[in-house]
Amino acid sequence: MRLLPAIMVAAFSGYIAISYEIIWLRTFSFAMESKADSFGLLLGAYLGGLAIGAHGAGLICRSIAKTRVLMLLVGLLLAANTAAFLVVPGMMACAEFCQNERNMDLVLVAVATALLGMALPVTAHAAVAPDKGAGRGISFIYCGNILGSVSGGLITGFWLFDVLNLTQNAFLLTLSGLVATSLIVLTAQLSLTRRIQGLCGLAALAVLLAIATPELYAHAYSHLHYGNDYQRWGPLRSVIESKSGVVALSRHGAIYSGGGYEGKFNVDPMPGKDRNRITRAFLTAAFHPDPKDILFIGLGSGSWAQVLAHHPDAARITIVEINPGFVRLAAKQPVVAGLLENSKVEIIIDDGRRFLRRTDRRFDLIVQNTIVFWRAHATNLLSREFLALTRSRLRPDGRLFINTTRSALAQKTVGAVFPHSMRYENMVIAGNGPIVIDRARWRGKLLQWRINGKAVVPEHLRGVDLFNLLIKPTWREEPRWETGARMAARTRDLPVITDDNMVTEFRPKVAFPATETKPSR
Repeated sequence: MRLLPAIMVAAFSGYIAISYEIIWLRTFSFAMESKADSFGLLLGAYLGGLAIGAHGAGLICRSIAKTRVLMLLVGLLLAANTAAFLVVPGMMACAEFCQNERNMDLVLVAVATALLGMALPVTAHAAVAPDKGAGRGISFIYCGNILGSVSGGLITGFWLFDVLNLTQNAFLLTLSGLVATSLIVLTAQLSLTRRIQGLCGLAALAVLLAIATPELYAHAYSHLHYGNDYQRWGPLRSVIESKSGVVALSRHGAIYSGGGYEGKFNVDPMPGKDRNRITRAFLTAAFHPDPKDILFIGLGSGSWAQVLAHHPDAARITIVEINPGFVRLAAKQPVVAGLLENSKVEIIIDDGRRFLRRTDRRFDLIVQNTIVFWRAHATNLLSREFLALTRSRLRPDGRLFINTTRSALAQKTVGAVFPHSMRYENMVIAGNGPIVIDRARWRGKLLQWRINGKAVVPEHLRGVDLFNLLIKPTWREEPRWETGARMAARTRDLPVITDDNMVTEFRPKVAFPATETKPSR
């Protein structure tokens, strides 16, 4: 095998291997609801498979005749790409038929990467003679593999997932594997007839894959999410993919990001209609007298932002969302679509922490209704360092309204950063001054509130005690309200979340009184 084709094959191999790692991490993490250990588990299986494959390739190359190495390489590339292509369908099958046993997913990844890991050493063995120029030849092949690997991260990770979906990306990678195999067929010392036969066989395989891929990958995220409940819940209604992740909407109106629950579309707090506890968003009028400049860290369903964009006193709403998929999903929902056209609202696609670090603005109210505390990267939004940054971006009488998702660790950390705090359900209100709940002001604002031209409080309820109607004394068999002092006493033996200890992600069972459960599908 000549050196240039070998370099190209090594580049394709690197590109394919890294691109599949991105795909597998995306699907495995989605199935794991973005748990913090999903990346480490998959990376361990991936690297372990590569190491086993490379070691196995060395043993094979020592025992096989040089004249048969190219045949071995062709078979190896076909086997590796077939195995890699089938990992996601295998994950789907495991989710549905193996009681959501995720260890089998790691076995599938390890087997596929073992085959992928054999490609580089076998390519080098086929192209480089064991003479004084061996080091130079190996270096060129290795360089090609590195360039291909880097290209996989950049092209697949940062571009292709913005323009292609999971199925299309998987098919494109399989085609790339067939192209790499065709390079060997084209440059090998074969008769014209054998060469044409080989290329025709690869072309037929490409056609077969084009037909089979949509079927094998059909409703992949639905199978991974619902597992053995897929037949009960059916496919997700909508799936939006981008380089920032996967946003999905179930047929029952629940929103999921990276497999984790994000909320539902609703702006009506009235009994019988409040299916997402949107009353919490309206509560802001009770603890802040005049929130003119409001910052949202995260858009989610857009329901909270839609409510506060129509707050009688709100003048400016800034929403920082890292995943544009949420914006695209909100645009399709009539209840919140108007938010995107509201002149008071500015949506910035950015990381919330980076935005706060760069801006010098001060806000009356910062609302952070973000991810569940045990998910990967939750530390970035719950740590002492982040909350100190948030506090520095509040005006003197400003308030932070943060969803701790019932994490006692998060509640402890808020209390450690802010001098005053109060818990309402899973939310914590925090600020530099005492937290006062003004029922009379809340009632007055609620009566003024109109969303999409419709009064929030219907005519027949305008004379009742709205506070007692909408806010009951208990929630999930626990007190709905808790003072900062009581929170501090309850959490006194717990550590504060920091950027370094990431304790909320790797000690997730410390909650009040239990971890957040998955809501109705």
